[in-house]
Amino acid sequence: MFILLCFSTFFSGSHVDLAQCVKSLLRRSRDSRAFFFNPERGGTLEAFVQQARELGLDAECKDRYDDSVWGAHQRLIQGETSNWTNYSPNHCYPLLTILTLSACI
Repeated sequence: MFILLCFSTFFSGSHVDLAQCVKSLLRRSRDSRAFFFNPERGGTLEAFVQQARELGLDAECKDRYDDSVWGAHQRLIQGETSNWTNYSPNHCYPLLTILTLSACI
C-alpha cells in the first residue's frame, strides 16, 4: 500500500491524529509506505516527523528526490525566473518524507 499526502503537516494540532492514522494504514501491509510532500514551514514538518517517530514510525527526509523539481528549485533560489518573485524555500519547497513502520513494531 502506498499513501500520498501533500501539504498536510502545517497544523501542529493535528500531528498526533495524522501520525496515528498513517500508522494504522501502514499496519495493513509490511511493505506499505507513506509519502509526504511538505515544505518545512517554520519547523512544522520536523515537528510532525518527531511525533511520527515517537509513535514508532521510521522517517526518511529527502530534499533532492527528482532532478527536474530540484532544478526548478535551484532556479527559483538563484532568481533566474520571474515566475515566482516571493519564493521562499522554507515556505514553498516540498521535501519528500517517507514514513514506514519501524522494524521494532
